[in-house]
Order: sequence, then C-alpha cells, then structure tokens
Amino acid sequence: MRKAEGFTLIELMIVLVIVAALLLVALPAYQDSVIKSNRAAGKGILLDIAARQEQYFINNKIYSDELAKLGYDVDGADAFYVNNQVEKSNAAVGDSVYKIQVVLLSTLTYSITATPLTRQLKDVRCKAFTITSEGARSSSGTASSSECW
Repeated sequence: MRKAEGFTLIELMIVLVIVAALLLVALPAYQDSVIKSNRAAGKGILLDIAARQEQYFINNKIYSDELAKLGYDVDGADAFYVNNQVEKSNAAVGDSVYKIQVVLLSTLTYSITATPLTRQLKDVRCKAFTITSEGARSSSGTASSSECW
C-alpha cells in the first residue's frame, strides 16, 4: 500500500479562503498607512517652506515670491509636485501625491497649500493642507484641522 502525497483540492481551497480573508483585513490597513505617510510628507514640505520663508524674511524684511530664492530648484515656478519620498518635480508625474503652491498675498503675508493628487485623493479625512505667514494651519476634509495637523 502506497501513502498518498500532495494536497487535496479541499485543502487547497481552505488555504485560499484563509489567504483571501487575511488580505481583506490587511489591505485596507496598509492603504490607510500609506495615506497617513503621504500626509506626513505633504505637511513636512509645507513646514519646510514656511521655515525658509521666515529665514528669508529675517534676511530681507519681505517674504519671497519665488521658490528658487528659498533654495528650491524648481525653475522659477510658483508651484511644484512631491511624491511620497518628498522628491520634487516641476510637473505632475504618476507618483505625485501633492501639488505644493506658494501664494504671496503681499510682501508681508503668504499662504502655502498642499493639494492632494492621484492616490492621495482617497484621503477623505485630511485633504488639502494650508499654512500661512501668521502660522495658521488648516485642512479640508472630514477631520478637524487639529486632528490633521
């Protein structure tokens, strides 16, 4: 008498059901983590620009109207795009998650906004982020600004 080797179809189906159940639980949690990570990257770049604006103001007594004057290599543009690795580009590419735009309201006031793009549009809690020269932080979405910042 020979001993049977291998898997039966029922055993294989049970394994597939278990794997599918694990994916149903793990995938949304992973996607949520990616969204939160991208959100942190967007907020980080806003805070970096605000700090550079403040240093520029200390040196020149006005805020900068050009990102290049703040040390960003963006070819004179007033906006740029960042991906989840906080790599900057002048044009939106497939992995861009935020469009970062600086608006100089006057020589003494500015506003910096991070507008979500591509997969970051799924972030319904904290969509766009804004920080002003007065330090006011706001966000759009279902969560309050204090939760998002």
